[in-house]
Amino acid sequence: MHWSTAHDALRRAERVFIIGYSFPQTDLIGSALIGPWLLERRVTVVNRSPDPVVDRIRSLTNDTAVINVVDGEDAVAKFADEYATEFDRALKPPS
Repeated sequence: MHWSTAHDALRRAERVFIIGYSFPQTDLIGSALIGPWLLERRVTVVNRSPDPVVDRIRSLTNDTAVINVVDGEDAVAKFADEYATEFDRALKPPS
């Protein structure tokens, strides 16, 4: 994926999922690309140890992002189950 494609996708996104990425302070390109587009967005952090990632997002967004966390050793599996359930609900026609 080219950076411009990622930039366009983030600009249009209502929700952003950060799965397994530690978001280190040394990743200046990632911070410059992702940081501005997290402002006032719903962000889901999926990580065994999410606290440093959440702290980094808060510092980049001045605490304007709405952050949901899925953590633990089985974070990815839990996220996949939760997202599949949410997706199924969204596709189900109203009763």
